[in-house]
Amino acid sequence: MAKVPDVRVVSPAATGLRVMTVASSVTLRTLNRPSNHTSALTGEELSSRKVSAVVAMILRHRLFDVLDAVPPAVQRWHEDVEHVHALRVATRRASSALKAFGDLLPPRKAKRLRKELSQLRKAAGEARDLDVLYMRLERDTSSLSEKRRVQLLKFIARRRVKAQNALVNARTRLQDIKLPRQIKRLLKRVRWRAKQPEPTYRTAIDGMVECAAAIFLTEIERDIHSVDKIHELRIHAKQLRYVLDLEVDTIRKHQHLYRAIKQLQNRLGDLNDHDVARLRLLSWSKQANSGERQRMFKSVSQRCKRAAKQEIKKFRQRWPQEQQELRALLLDCNRSV
Repeated sequence: MAKVPDVRVVSPAATGLRVMTVASSVTLRTLNRPSNHTSALTGEELSSRKVSAVVAMILRHRLFDVLDAVPPAVQRWHEDVEHVHALRVATRRASSALKAFGDLLPPRKAKRLRKELSQLRKAAGEARDLDVLYMRLERDTSSLSEKRRVQLLKFIARRRVKAQNALVNARTRLQDIKLPRQIKRLLKRVRWRAKQPEPTYRTAIDGMVECAAAIFLTEIERDIHSVDKIHELRIHAKQLRYVLDLEVDTIRKHQHLYRAIKQLQNRLGDLNDHDVARLRLLSWSKQANSGERQRMFKSVSQRCKRAAKQEIKKFRQRWPQEQQELRALLLDCNRSV
């Protein structure tokens, strides 16, 4: 089991809160990528190639993007919160590609790799959620007194350090299991496994886009009456975007749909951030060891709840028109593939 890193204070924050980083006792060696990682993924020459050849290239990009994102998220997280966000996004994109192209992969190796990515994404997700909450409260000067606000920020900062320790341990595990070697072995075994003749990549990706668009078209027709239903809509929007995002030419072909899905995701993401923060603060209030802290957590949780309600109200007011626009774009997408 990896040793828990030591915490070291490196600089004072503007709010008076001490910014902390992780000093790992584990040597963090470079995770090397293959030399052909930067191969282009666009152009008609790729569209006409067999699907297995192009899938191997896409997976190579996505999986080594994850390995590229790990060192900054572990070692330079205190310099820029976007390092951890980039790791979270990279793991999601890689997992999405593994799932989308699962029929071309060895089942056991793919399942093991998805599990490792899931654990890494979970560690990055916890850290990212705390970063978002910290930044929101740092800007919010009206919900609490300055004393309580700084007290809460310090509490979140301590939680953030613990979350960073989990990321350090996750990276150590990647080294222990020799993840780059696992990735290379997986890529060597990408092949067409069905009895039917292997299609070109363009034929395969068009079929995937048509299927994902049809599923999302069904989802937008559902009644959006609760936070859970809106959350489900956000998940399906994300899944469609990841399919469109599998290749640049696909984004260009469906650029209006891609832009609309991205905008929808951003709005629903803001709503989700409020709800995640509310639940986290409510949980902290139940664990608080003093009445003062309990009241502080509950107060901010209620504020997050009100903010989420406002976002839901705005979304529902805008949704009929947005729903109509998305319906037209999705139908056009299915006609064009």
